[in-house]
Amino acid sequence: MEKLAREQNISRIIAMEERISKCTRCVLQRGCVYRPATGKGDLKPEILLVFHSEGNGNDRKKIMDIRQLIKKHFILDKVYHTFAVRCQPKSCTHLDNLNCFSSKCLVDQEQTCRVTRAVCEGIPIMPGDIEIISCLHYLIEEIDILSPQIVVLFGDRTSYFTLKAYGLLDSIITPSLYMINGRHVLATVEADQFTSQDAKELVSYLHSEHAV
Repeated sequence: MEKLAREQNISRIIAMEERISKCTRCVLQRGCVYRPATGKGDLKPEILLVFHSEGNGNDRKKIMDIRQLIKKHFILDKVYHTFAVRCQPKSCTHLDNLNCFSSKCLVDQEQTCRVTRAVCEGIPIMPGDIEIISCLHYLIEEIDILSPQIVVLFGDRTSYFTLKAYGLLDSIITPSLYMINGRHVLATVEADQFTSQDAKELVSYLHSEHAV
């Protein structure tokens, strides 16, 4: 039964990722993104982690470190992580100067810029509210498909927009536990601030069942 559920999840996730790859909601930032970020991990997860955006190489290392902390302190193995924003915005002077914004991808798989013929010099910047809102329906769909019992939201803005999408209109408290459709949703600090102590605190919230 679990194998069948995983296969169904794979099919639904692939279909969603194909739609993400063709998304044109944020045309201006797609130029510097070879491929939108997609979730990774077990497709029948016990816990799903939601990060703000993929960022750069250092951010990806931090994500893997957090996954290990979560496994250790929550005592589970099936982890999946995804992003509130799929296309990491970048500040790019070449695009600004040339005024060549396009819906076409201007970097290749090796991150070589097709405008300058050099390695992409774009600097990752914090996505704005519009970028989060544009991607939000993908995140909610992804959570629905994978149906984890625990969701962890990293950072105030990720927590704010995700919980608002579920109809929670009160002020968002971080850290805290929310119960949504029988699912434990934990709001915590930004990924770059997350430590072993934060992981322990989330476990204590989970065990206390003291939801906001």
